[in-house]
Amino acid sequence: MSSDAKVALCDAVRAFVGREHGLFIDGALCLAHSPRRSNVFDPATGNVLTTVPDADATDVDRAVTSARAAFQSRVWRGLRPADRERILLRFADMLEAHAEELAQLETLNQGKSINVARAIDVGATLDVSIPFPPGARYTAFTRHEPVGVVAGIVPWNFPMMIAVWKLVPALAAGCSVVIKPSPETPLTALRLAELAIARVSQRAHSTW
Repeated sequence: MSSDAKVALCDAVRAFVGREHGLFIDGALCLAHSPRRSNVFDPATGNVLTTVPDADATDVDRAVTSARAAFQSRVWRGLRPADRERILLRFADMLEAHAEELAQLETLNQGKSINVARAIDVGATLDVSIPFPPGARYTAFTRHEPVGVVAGIVPWNFPMMIAVWKLVPALAAGCSVVIKPSPETPLTALRLAELAIARVSQRAHSTW
């Protein structure tokens, strides 16, 4: 696809952007305690796409309290690692199934090329030594140690990819997670939560 080609938004993206957005706490979409809302913009046009809650200290406390209760209950960390692995692999399958929708939403909210969003943000796993800038070298390691509630603060530049980077290793280790997306680019994080909750609801009577 040429760089100047336009992509028609899929129906799922249009529907998601057009709905009323809240907070995801304790496994459900809920109203915020804070009455304030923040505009979310399309950087290509400067137009307002939608609004999202501007969470206050009460909202944050609710999220952390819920995550702490989930950790202490052992509902997640008490699972065998193999069971957590199966659930996270199904989560990965869900991301692949919605890849085009998520790539479009990322481009619409963040402003990057749709080809970058498709290839990197919702694409294949990359080696840590990514090929830019030229000659750059990186070292990374993972320490598998559940510590409780993990706060994942996600920047604006790769909002979905970095959210998943923070979310999945912590969940795999048995932690519970509170994700704080950038106020400029919160939409893919909200959609991820919505898709995950819908997946849980669909499998409520079987092993997710």
